[in-house]
Amino acid sequence: MTSTDKTNQSILAVIPVWNSGEDLRRCLQSLLDLQYGNIRFIVADNNSTDNIQWIVTDFKETFKKRGTPLEYMKLDDNYSHTGAVNRALKIHYRGESYILKMDSDIEIDDREILHKMIPFLKNHPEAGIIGPKMKIPALNKNMVAIRWIKCLGTLIQKEQAEPIEADLVNGGFLLIQAELYKKLRYLWSEILFYGWTELDLCERARASGYKTFFYPHATVIHKLVTWRSRSEKRTYYDLRNLLLANWKYGSACSRTANFVVLFWPRIVYWLIVRSHFNIFPIIGAVKDFIILRKKYENE
Repeated sequence: MTSTDKTNQSILAVIPVWNSGEDLRRCLQSLLDLQYGNIRFIVADNNSTDNIQWIVTDFKETFKKRGTPLEYMKLDDNYSHTGAVNRALKIHYRGESYILKMDSDIEIDDREILHKMIPFLKNHPEAGIIGPKMKIPALNKNMVAIRWIKCLGTLIQKEQAEPIEADLVNGGFLLIQAELYKKLRYLWSEILFYGWTELDLCERARASGYKTFFYPHATVIHKLVTWRSRSEKRTYYDLRNLLLANWKYGSACSRTANFVVLFWPRIVYWLIVRSHFNIFPIIGAVKDFIILRKKYENE
């Protein structure tokens, strides 16, 4: 890394992590080639039981020699990426121009990625959030611009050759205007905890006058660790948060479609396809949706 950067725009980068030490090691190794000097990294550890702190210690001196601070923050519980980033920003944000949120299973294969993305943000002040194309080896596909079809309560991906406004982009690697962060009381909904969190952030950004853009001229590799596990807990969060997000941000028409016409067909689909007839995460998701919807609306 260079000690100075061509844009003179400071970045605070937060990497939330929970029990994925080897992924974090590969992530930090890839960051050593990143060509951007005015950046500070915070690893926010969600009370992991593996060797996260020692991995950060292994890299800390090398980062320091390259003029890039690497700091470690241990949390007292698992707050998911949402709570970890919120807490790291509350303590460590010092007026940087941009905030970078990247997952611990992201690997940088384009050393100039930030020098590509920062000018776009500078030239588009309406852009509060920007995300690159993500190469997903586990799925043999790319993650690109995402549209939200409200009437169906679903998300679809849309490949684009040029930068385009999107309803949301994948939260694995997001560059965010600090001015947007200052307008919002928090970046991530901690009620959601996991799943549909990007939609919530992008919808609140839109309500604050900012747009979200997909930027295909920059790429990262996303190992997509969470995809590997089709656990009962993941099924619960995916369904519960789908219902919460469509309730909070849906129009009257889309609410009618999602909670009158499509509700029971969706539950049957999740029971058969997603949970393989395990009824417990489905019941839990619906029950907690009913309990949390008012609280989430007012968050």
